[in-house]
Amino acid sequence: MIAQIKVNLGNDAFKQNPLELAHVLRNLAQDVEDINGVNLGSFIAVIDINGNSVGQLEVVEDEHVDTYNEENLT
Repeated sequence: MIAQIKVNLGNDAFKQNPLELAHVLRNLAQDVEDINGVNLGSFIAVIDINGNSVGQLEVVEDEHVDTYNEENLT
C-alpha cells in the first residue's frame, strides 16, 4: 500500500503565508491519527487555513501510484 498526498499550492492561503504547507501537513497528520487513516481506501481531504480543499491523502495499492516526470513516487 502507498499513502499518496497531493497538495495544490496555487491558492491564496499559500501565497499569503509561505508556511501554510506546514500548517496543512500538521492538520493532515492529526486527521490521520484521529481516524486511523492508514487502511486501503482511506481518503482524507487537505484543507487550508481558509477552509478550502487544496488536496487529498489517499491510501492505494502499489500499482495505482500516480507518476511525476515518468518516475514512481515510491
